[in-house]
Amino acid sequence: MSIGKNIVRQNMPGSLTVLHTVPVAKKTEIRSITACNNDEDNSAIWFLYLRPSGGSLVSLVPGTVQWVVPAGENIDYETWKVLGAGDTIEGYSPGNIDLHIDGAEVDA
Repeated sequence: MSIGKNIVRQNMPGSLTVLHTVPVAKKTEIRSITACNNDEDNSAIWFLYLRPSGGSLVSLVPGTVQWVVPAGENIDYETWKVLGAGDTIEGYSPGNIDLHIDGAEVDA
């Protein structure tokens, strides 16, 4: 059963932090990622990673190590990623970025 969910909805921390961990016996489907730059005067960079359970950090969006959001703008990214139990989403931004990751949690 698929249940719509705000996977992550928070201001990004200034240092690398776990933003979401997939619960035991579940999978997390990521459907969209939105980054909102709350600074009207300066662009901001942000970093978003996936850490497979027991593995090393990899970019959550292949080929993209960092993203830049222009001053006062949003970046929207539509995707379909499935994360397994124990996988984590980690990220940070030295700027003022609100991060929204939407999707669903399903039984594994």
